Amino acid sequence: MLTKVNAKTRRSLLQADAIQEVAGILRALDWFLGDLCVVDYEDEKEVLREIAITGDTLDELVRGDIAASRRASERFAAFTGRVPPDPRRLGSLFFKSRAGLREVHFWFDERGLVPRAGETHFGNLLSFVWEDSHCGKHLTEVCLAVMERLFDNALFDHGFCCVTDQYDGKNMDYSGGGARAVGLDVSKALSGFYWGNYFGAYLCKLIGAETLMDVPCCDSIQAQSGVLVVNKLPPDEWSQQAFLANEKAAMEYIGQRFFFEKGKAYPDALSWSAEP
Repeated sequence: MLTKVNAKTRRSLLQADAIQEVAGILRALDWFLGDLCVVDYEDEKEVLREIAITGDTLDELVRGDIAASRRASERFAAFTGRVPPDPRRLGSLFFKSRAGLREVHFWFDERGLVPRAGETHFGNLLSFVWEDSHCGKHLTEVCLAVMERLFDNALFDHGFCCVTDQYDGKNMDYSGGGARAVGLDVSKALSGFYWGNYFGAYLCKLIGAETLMDVPCCDSIQAQSGVLVVNKLPPDEWSQQAFLANEKAAMEYIGQRFFFEKGKAYPDALSWSAEP
């Protein structure tokens, strides 16, 4: 069973203090992530290089990825005869645990919110994906511990935790023989209500922190700059009727207009106008 945690922000994670804080989060989660290896790609083969995560090493990796992306853009422009676009600092890093059971994805962009295919997306994201043979209470404890540490800061505007089957059920469209993610336009709504949900300062102001601390059928936990709202039932029970009933009650209480649901029209609900 695969489980994932996503943490998203409008603030660029390219800033020096943000890179230091991300490095601190990764170090604080070494009990969970283990020894990390940075993943490089050479001749379409995966190459793992073990690395000690510090602010300096993470900054070096970020700068290296940006430089490599610019070189690739320049080579493409030279090959096609086109003028290369104005450089924009963006990129991604990918880490694996030495045992291979944990993955860390770090996307960074100088833009906090990015226009893409007529939609607005978060440009900065820290994501963990892991394989866990445990279920029920054990899985709940691990997920809570990871979320509480991950969101113990003012970096993130929104985040969630769930088994990947729940995410696929809410956000993957397999019609037409392909696969594409849906519901990711953050100017319309949050991508969904999952087992675990983090509402940062802007969302607390928009929805009401008092409301989020009193969501029915869920446990609400005060974080440094926001609120964690988690279903009272374990993450792996996401498809059971009792879990779905809890989810429905929670969304109705918070306001269903804030959450994407397949097949439903929804108005523009999130202007992200408040300062992060």
